[in-house]
Amino acid sequence: MNILIVESKNDRHFVEALIRHLHLQPSVAVNPAPICAIDDFECMNGLSLSRLTTSLSSLLNRARREGVDKIGVLIDLDNESMGNRLKLVNDAIKQACLETFDIVFDNDLNNISQFSTIHFDSSTSVQIACYFTNVDGQGELETVLKTIKTKDSPFADCLSEWQNCLQANGKDIKQKDYDKFWLSNYIRFDTCSKNDKKQAERKCSIQNLDEVFKNKAHIFDFDNALLIDIKSFLRLFN
Repeated sequence: MNILIVESKNDRHFVEALIRHLHLQPSVAVNPAPICAIDDFECMNGLSLSRLTTSLSSLLNRARREGVDKIGVLIDLDNESMGNRLKLVNDAIKQACLETFDIVFDNDLNNISQFSTIHFDSSTSVQIACYFTNVDGQGELETVLKTIKTKDSPFADCLSEWQNCLQANGKDIKQKDYDKFWLSNYIRFDTCSKNDKKQAERKCSIQNLDEVFKNKAHIFDFDNALLIDIKSFLRLFN
């Protein structure tokens, strides 16, 4: 069994959409085995050291009890450096190991998409790896989706004028919030068909990205080179 820790349900829906896309690749015709096999997800509903530690503690207990083979940690890079994010993950693993099993974890993760092993005892262990969602060294899921959009996006792009207006009036909006607003407008106004608008809350809403990815994944380019690294991470769980 393999389990992935993500920050939110939307991160989960994105990963599931990527997995579905990978399953459609021509190589599957030669090798019918699934490219990726994430058996379960743990959603933290926000990132912090305490939340990540709590999630890891729960999963480590489960790993020892149920024989989990691999754990993946997929979190946003945001505006942090790679080093700071790796420290966060390593600190959470260390705290979880110490609090849950009274064991010392000294096999730090030194890079993304590379496994390290947590030994519970001489015969029981679990592998763990991490990946940080980003575009050019910063950002999160919404930043990625904004970058890989495939359709014209005048409704969403015109928000830049609104952002300029805010700045002219001494107001500001965080890039993180702007990207979320951009994505919401892209899905709701730039890519929602007349039929879908009759059920806009379900089919054209950022709150229901699972429906968006299942029914109109074509509004995003899942073959974009930006996704090469995260696909490589997911393939670790083959």
